[in-house]
Amino acid sequence: MSKDHFDELLGKVGPLITKADTSMRLSIGPAERLAICLRYLATGDSYRTIAFSYRVGHAREVAGAIWTALVDETMPVPQTEDWRAIAAEFQERWNFPNWEHLS
Repeated sequence: MSKDHFDELLGKVGPLITKADTSMRLSIGPAERLAICLRYLATGDSYRTIAFSYRVGHAREVAGAIWTALVDETMPVPQTEDWRAIAAEFQERWNFPNWEHLS
């Protein structure tokens, strides 16, 4: 991932994953949290391995924040006409009906 892409993703996700410092500890910054999550997603290592490698606890909220930030632009919900086109393409490609006659 290029630095520009990382910075763009951080701009969208950063506000969702920023934690406040406490009197007991300093929080992990959003850039580091995002980098750790991307490493996990890219390598397929376990949460425990990644947490041990970076000396952090294993939290799963960054991946959810990525989904929340990107879902509307990367996976828009198809409209009725889109579903019809998808069904027609499926019928044409696989010669298999989509079972509309059953409903």
